[in-house]
Amino acid sequence: MRGHITLVNRQRLHLERLINASTIVPAVNQVELHPALQNRDVIAANTRHGIATEVWSPLAQAAVLGEPAVTTIATAHGKTPAQVVPRWHLQEGRIVIPKSVTPARIAENLDVFDFDLTVDELSVIDALDRDGRTPPSSTANDRASIPPSRPASAGDSFLMRSCAHAPKRACARRNQ
Repeated sequence: MRGHITLVNRQRLHLERLINASTIVPAVNQVELHPALQNRDVIAANTRHGIATEVWSPLAQAAVLGEPAVTTIATAHGKTPAQVVPRWHLQEGRIVIPKSVTPARIAENLDVFDFDLTVDELSVIDALDRDGRTPPSSTANDRASIPPSRPASAGDSFLMRSCAHAPKRACARRNQ
């Protein structure tokens, strides 16, 4: 059964536990993903189970925008690096919503549908993977997770669903 569950930062083992212990398959898994951190095992697990991948930190907090490969591709298309990276995500079939409060950047973020990256350009960006996690923000650790030392229980499925959108204090018991 496909449920209306969105997971946040669930790694492959989390997904496998949830799917094995529940009759509900999540619709979306939001994970940190950008050219420097491609989380390929999570993406493969999402694909295997028909779970859409939503990208968190698609631009690596701007850290990948200065990559020579990205700037070269941007120049070739008359675009900015901040447009090339979301285009890469889109062509890879991911949900990408770059965060911005600046009207000019919001408009720039939307201007990614009038060009396509070539197979070679996609491969060049794919080659930038180096396990480059972005520094944690004040909200990056606000999600509860199943401690690896405790086996999943029948209540974990419910807690994952209810904690996905709840404040940290509401899910504090989750880590006990």
